[in-house]
Amino acid sequence: MSDMERLSPADEQSLLPLVDLSPHLKIIDGRIRGIDLLEVPLDEYDIPQPAIFLRQVLGTVATNHYWTGYVDIHHFAWPGVEYRNLQTDDGDHIGARYRGSANLKWRLTRQLHNYLHKVSLPPKQPTIDVMYQWGFEQTQIDRLYDTIKLTSLGHIEVDDDTKELWRYSSYMTKLEEMRDGQLGLMPDREHLSRLEIDDARRTLRCLARTRGLTNARSSRRQFFGDIAA
Repeated sequence: MSDMERLSPADEQSLLPLVDLSPHLKIIDGRIRGIDLLEVPLDEYDIPQPAIFLRQVLGTVATNHYWTGYVDIHHFAWPGVEYRNLQTDDGDHIGARYRGSANLKWRLTRQLHNYLHKVSLPPKQPTIDVMYQWGFEQTQIDRLYDTIKLTSLGHIEVDDDTKELWRYSSYMTKLEEMRDGQLGLMPDREHLSRLEIDDARRTLRCLARTRGLTNARSSRRQFFGDIAA
């Protein structure tokens, strides 16, 4: 989207109410244009920081603005074509895997999704090695969470306490076989090993699931509470 990825007429129209609300939108030659474009904050490895950027973007319009449209996925590593074409020599779709990781995409209303693209610059790409490591750490997190989530072992007819013991045993075995993270995505393995299974499940669920931000007060409260923490 933005001037690199043009919005559809309907998506363009969705931004019209924001022209008078945002200093980053202006109508030029009959089209809504983004001006003074925002840069997505990156960490030391050039990984986007979605929550920090969302707070910055939301601060450019009135806090009580109601974001319209259906909910879809915004990828913070964009434009997509620049990542979908990145493959290793053995055919690993490393760019798509990195871009599609749970921690680099959020569920947002369509108007907010359109606005993000319109007023921001595409973030700098990290190196191939960083993208590979990020995908590797995300895979480890996903494996651990899949092992201890409450729906695992659902097809086995044993009592819940036995299922929890099996989940925890399998979780600890996998944890011992895994490698430490390097980018700050994969939590410290020693820390994970000391957690009770419920605490480990909550910790990993936050990293394995795609987050979202809606107009609901509970969603806004949780979002801004997480940032403050």
